[in-house]
Amino acid sequence: MKTLFKAAFLGIFLALSAAASAAPGKNGGDPVARDPFGPLQTLKAQGRWEEALDWLDTWKEVLPPQRWWLERARVLAAMGRVNEAADAFEQALKQRQPEAEIWSELKQLRMQQARAAYDDLLSPKKAAQQNAPQADIAAVRAALERWRSAWSAQDVDSYLALYAPGFRPLSGLSHSAWKAQRRLRLTRPKFIEVKLSDVKIRRLSPALVETTFVQHYRNDRFADTVRKKLIWRKGPDGTWRIAREEVIK
Repeated sequence: MKTLFKAAFLGIFLALSAAASAAPGKNGGDPVARDPFGPLQTLKAQGRWEEALDWLDTWKEVLPPQRWWLERARVLAAMGRVNEAADAFEQALKQRQPEAEIWSELKQLRMQQARAAYDDLLSPKKAAQQNAPQADIAAVRAALERWRSAWSAQDVDSYLALYAPGFRPLSGLSHSAWKAQRRLRLTRPKFIEVKLSDVKIRRLSPALVETTFVQHYRNDRFADTVRKKLIWRKGPDGTWRIAREEVIK
């Protein structure tokens, strides 16, 4: 019933517009007076874009499909809704009434999309996001070498500084007990030598990186070789520290 009412209303509007254009008078030659999209043009001229979309939605079922899609695309483009506008232009083209005007406007919208995508790609923020994984891997690789070097040098303070605040080992020791144990084990031997091989580094998330490696440990009284995993967490200051340490073989 609503569709029939709209169709009837539009028919009366067109008839009146045709009569007005045929009869002499001040509106006789006005193309807007003969255009069922006249109210829309008024809304567009006044920049009332949301109302223009509402008007189009109300009369969609009784207006010429291609012109409806074309006008919708123009309104959306004016509102800066570029992707929706491009889709609407494509819908207008699908009405099997190709027009050079539609192709031209669609091409301009696609070029605008391409420029926006290109600008986004080259933006400093985007570039930083793309470079972040490689930077994180490099930072953790350097931190892993500092950990190995500090352990070999029996530099307790530098060694402990590479662990996250409050770090607790899987054995269940408290943080303070673990620190005391590590200090004793680093200072008691006459010498320590730590070598790493088969190092693999994997970024788990923007704030977590996993390192796995074979650890070759030797001091003046003991030697062993184990495969180990360290999980590094990035702190608020951007420093990577060990959050988990696990012997996996």
